[in-house]
Amino acid sequence: MRKHLILACLVTLSPSALSWAESSPAESPPAKLGSPASPATLPPDLFTGKLRQAYQVAADLPEVLAELNCHCGCDTSQGHRNLLDCFRDDHAAG
Repeated sequence: MRKHLILACLVTLSPSALSWAESSPAESPPAKLGSPASPATLPPDLFTGKLRQAYQVAADLPEVLAELNCHCGCDTSQGHRNLLDCFRDDHAAG
């Protein structure tokens, strides 16, 4: 159920987020999104199909996912603060 909820959010978000990202002025992502030692998401090439697409969207738009709440309960069970946190590990592949 959790995987389907996350994928549904990304599939719904993808077209609008991409158009938003294309029309928004370029900004630096917040410092907490990751660094060379700590990537913002797992590499999309670890996955196939829709999961790969979802992880690619997360990798391309971390600043958008960092602003979205996840509603699967991972905030209390895993300490996640936002939807981006679900893509920092294999939680989103769930």
